[in-house]
Amino acid sequence: MKAKNILMICLFISGLFCLPSKAQQPGENVSPQTIRKLGEKHFFSISTIPDDIFRLMQGKTYKKNCTVARSELRYIRCLHVDKDGRNIVGEMVVNRAIATDVLDILKKLYEAKYPIERMRLIDYWDADDERAMRANNSSSFNFRFISHTHTVSKHGRGLAVDYITYLTCYKFTLRTNKKIYDIFNILKIPKSLDTLTTFQFFNFIFWNIFD
Repeated sequence: MKAKNILMICLFISGLFCLPSKAQQPGENVSPQTIRKLGEKHFFSISTIPDDIFRLMQGKTYKKNCTVARSELRYIRCLHVDKDGRNIVGEMVVNRAIATDVLDILKKLYEAKYPIERMRLIDYWDADDERAMRANNSSSFNFRFISHTHTVSKHGRGLAVDYITYLTCYKFTLRTNKKIYDIFNILKIPKSLDTLTTFQFFNFIFWNIFD
C-alpha cells in the first residue's frame, strides 16, 4: 500500500512538469526556444471564426448591416517580427477565398524577418481605420460600403489587406519603389500588378510604400 502511494505521488509530481504551457495570445512575444520546441507551423493557422472572436467583432468590423456571412470569413494566426526583432503572435480576419494566400505571404515575410509592428484585430480600435493606422496596425476585414454607393468595398469583404511596417504612414518619399521591390523580391512575385488580380495585392502593398 505504501509503495502504491509513493508511486501515485511520483506520478503526480512528474505530471506537474508535463503540464502544457499557456498558449501564446495575439500581441504576445514568443521566445525562440518556444518556437523551436513547438515548431513554426504551430503558430500559423487558419480557422473558421471562433465564437469569442465573433462576439468581439459585433458592432465593430461586423456591423448590423453586414452582408458578408460569417462562413465567408476566416481567422488567421501567425508569427511576425516587430521593429525590435521580436517574434510576435499576430491575428487577422480575411475572406476565405484568400486566406491560404495571405497565410503563405505572412509566412514568407516572417521568414525574411520583414518588420510588421502590430497585427491585431482592428476591433480593438473599434474598427476605426485612422486610429488603427496611427498604431501601425496591419489588418484586413472591416465591413463597409464604398462611399456614396451600395457596393461593399474590398476591405468590407475581407479581400484586401493593409500591411503596415513600423514606419510612419502618410509621409511619401522617393524610396517608394525600393520598398515595393523589397516585398516583391521576398515573395518572388513578378513586378507587375497585372499578375495579382485574384488577390488584391496592391492594397497589401499600399500602406507599406509610405515612409
